[in-house]
Amino acid sequence: MAKVTKKTNTNSRGEKFINWCVDARSIGLKQYLNNPNTKQRFKTKKDAEIFLNELHNIEVKRHQFNDANTPTIEPQKDDLLVSDICAIGDSKNDGAGIYLARRFEEVKRQNLSRSQFDSIRNCIRIFLLYNTHKSWLDINPKRDPQLILNEMLTHRIANAVKKETDDLTKASAWTTFLQDIKNIKAMSSWIANEYDCEDKFKKIITRTKNNQATYKKPAHLYLLQKEATRKSVDKNRIFLLRQWIEENYFIYQGKFVHDESVAKERRRNLLTQFDLIQNLGLRIGECLALTWDDIEVKSFQGKKVAYIRINKQLELRTGKIKATKGTKDTSLYGDVKLATSVLPECLEKLKRLQPSHITKNNIVFPNLEGKYDVRLVLNRQMKKGSKRLWSETSEHISPHTLRHALATYFVKKHGKNRIGELSSLLRHESGQHFTESRYVSNLDKSDDQLYHEANLVEDLYI
Repeated sequence: MAKVTKKTNTNSRGEKFINWCVDARSIGLKQYLNNPNTKQRFKTKKDAEIFLNELHNIEVKRHQFNDANTPTIEPQKDDLLVSDICAIGDSKNDGAGIYLARRFEEVKRQNLSRSQFDSIRNCIRIFLLYNTHKSWLDINPKRDPQLILNEMLTHRIANAVKKETDDLTKASAWTTFLQDIKNIKAMSSWIANEYDCEDKFKKIITRTKNNQATYKKPAHLYLLQKEATRKSVDKNRIFLLRQWIEENYFIYQGKFVHDESVAKERRRNLLTQFDLIQNLGLRIGECLALTWDDIEVKSFQGKKVAYIRINKQLELRTGKIKATKGTKDTSLYGDVKLATSVLPECLEKLKRLQPSHITKNNIVFPNLEGKYDVRLVLNRQMKKGSKRLWSETSEHISPHTLRHALATYFVKKHGKNRIGELSSLLRHESGQHFTESRYVSNLDKSDDQLYHEANLVEDLYI
């Protein structure tokens, strides 16, 4: 039954606060990922109840008046064709099945990125290669899901981008395959909810009684990737890559930009992006979306500090601006302001020297026309420099690697007891466990951590 629930949370400073959440799964909204579930937070119980009543009204109207703008099919329960649900269609989504059509609606509402949608489309394309059933209801949940997923794993390994070793290639394929599992699970759950049938893939991909995943990346491949990540976030490697960009970057070597002053301005632009991501842990889309209105330089305790507001990101595939992760109305952190005492002078210089013809839109890192820059110049230069400096492709440094590096060295300096602050800095909606498991590379324990652990067990056997 749809209901309002009470949630008690603790922020990074240890302060407790209460939110009221809406769980609307049982009222049958029948729009995947549009169901607010427990992500919608309210300050009072009354506000939550009003919202829940509105959802009930929407559902009633939806049954009375079908939305002509939303593509729908209503197959009978005994004629649930896989082709109707999972068809791929062309690149513009024309002719796609009902599931992809609904997910594409999420893209247009900016609740799903284009890259996530493309991942779902590619996953379903491979799923259709190995599914032999015309009707979704013919799939045997005790046998077929595992056979299909095994074939998909084999396909991913055979078609993975080659790394320097076969094991690293397999590890990369496993990473993609585990994302495939999440996509297939989401599709199966949506079909079960939409057409009131059995969730065919639920049992094979959920955790067992011993909390072990049905499909889990082999331990030696997982450790191999961890070691590669540990090497890629090494401070010396990051310094060498930045130095290489500074010494070698010149826009198209004069093919399109003949003015050396413009080339120097673009190089300064690029290095400032590099430093901002490294020092604040920004996502590349957040960095490129910054405007000068988001940056304020003040003096604090005799030192210049740049305060940077993060509330949006640039969708690189579409060029559109949307709310970034961890800053939406439903997130824990809301509109975030970060600070850096390392880069104020650099940012002031960048603004002062920015050519007048590209300042019309007030963008911090514009393209040559003064618009948002979606050319991925920093990504390409970091990839090019990594190739020149190191042969191991698994250890190459990308803009997102700089975010990992910030997390790693933050914990090395301050210990894991302050990982809540790190999670807040990186704006992880999934919380501290996600920050530690995904972003913090293998670390040796600091003396402070060892001393703390020693105190914990000191009196146990006295």
